[in-house]
Amino acid sequence: MAATDMKKMLLMFVLVTTLFAGIGGVGVPMAHAENTTPPSPTAAQVHDTGQAVTPPTSTGLGEKFNPVIQWVLGLFAWLLTVASLTLDRAVYFTVVTMGTYVNGLSAVGVAWRILRDICNIALI
Repeated sequence: MAATDMKKMLLMFVLVTTLFAGIGGVGVPMAHAENTTPPSPTAAQVHDTGQAVTPPTSTGLGEKFNPVIQWVLGLFAWLLTVASLTLDRAVYFTVVTMGTYVNGLSAVGVAWRILRDICNIALI
């Protein structure tokens, strides 16, 4: 099997694995910012009367919207993965392999020689 065929197979394997992992939500870290235990009051959290300031209680909205937010985050993680793979392939074809395409064109060499000769004549 040729090296290019192996590269194509490896790329397809990574792409398909990434797509399925993104659909399943694997590897999407979730952050939970809600603390269930109230902190002990510090000097800045005590009123002039000497009573501690109590933090507001949770309304439960986070628990209701948590699955929706997780799904949206998973969707955007999947889209970001697809965009990064697309950008990676675009950079590979336009930057890395561009030299082989340009060297294969005879028009580039001919145009270079013509412009070089015209510039030399203008300089002289």
